[in-house]
Amino acid sequence: MQVASGAKRTSANPLKVYERTKTQVRLAASIFDRPQAEVVEAAMDEYVERHIKDFAVGLKQAREALFSGANSALAFVMNKDDDEIRNVVGDLDPDLFKPRRVELPRTKRDS
Repeated sequence: MQVASGAKRTSANPLKVYERTKTQVRLAASIFDRPQAEVVEAAMDEYVERHIKDFAVGLKQAREALFSGANSALAFVMNKDDDEIRNVVGDLDPDLFKPRRVELPRTKRDS
C-alpha cells in the first residue's frame, strides 16, 4: 500500500491514554484543524525536545548497566541495586544475556 506524498501512515493499534487526554487531543485537533495523530506527534516532539538531557542520562545509564555485566543489566531492568540482585541470585553468568545464534536446518539447496 502506497501512501500519498507527504501523508503518514497511522498505526492500526490504538494508543492507550486517559480519557481526559483523549478529550484534549480531540479539542486541539479541532481547533488547529489537524488530524489527532499530528497533535500527538507534535506533543511528543516537544516533550522529547524539552527532556532531551533526561533521555541522554537514561540512555547512558542503560548502556553502562548493559556493558557492566549481567547483574547490573538485571538490576537496571528491575530498577534495583546491584547488591539486591547479587543477594538473591549470586553472580550471574555474563553469557546469560547474550543473544544466541539459532542454526536453521539445512535444506537440500544449502548443500
